[in-house]
Amino acid sequence: MAQFLLDQPNELGRDVNTYFPALRATQVFAFGGDQWRVSNKLTLDLGLRWEFYPPFTPQFAGGFSNYLPQNNTLVLGGVGSIPENLGVHTVYHYFAPRIGAAYRLSDKTVIRGGIGISYTSFPDNTYAYNFPVRSNNEYLSSGGTYQNSTPVIYPQRPGGDLAGRRSWAAAGGRAL
Repeated sequence: MAQFLLDQPNELGRDVNTYFPALRATQVFAFGGDQWRVSNKLTLDLGLRWEFYPPFTPQFAGGFSNYLPQNNTLVLGGVGSIPENLGVHTVYHYFAPRIGAAYRLSDKTVIRGGIGISYTSFPDNTYAYNFPVRSNNEYLSSGGTYQNSTPVIYPQRPGGDLAGRRSWAAAGGRAL
């Protein structure tokens, strides 16, 4: 708090949530699962989710843009040789397994746990959000003030796969 009040940050960020009228997106998901009672004390829940995220496309040519800092260029989707989806390829292999278990220690006590993988389509709003109008901004300070901070740009790498996010949970319960 003191760094903020003294205008001496070490990091600063901004995420502008704006209406994006040119975005056209489709996302398809499927899930199958089964419950297997291994014994009177142990039950397993097994599942598999398939997630399909075709690349976004704009409603009209030039409706998407992305900044390429390596050559200081702003590319427009559907203009010239730039594809409408800015060159992001379609990936079909986002399979996300899930497993859960419940073990009954006694008639009144149960332990439960589970783990699963999920994907997020184009995380952190870095894909085709018309730089500089809509962009996440992060600024790193070299010990100066907000005004002297340096912007850090993370452009979307076209064709990059999404990383699976692993999450888990564990709990116990006892009836009164």
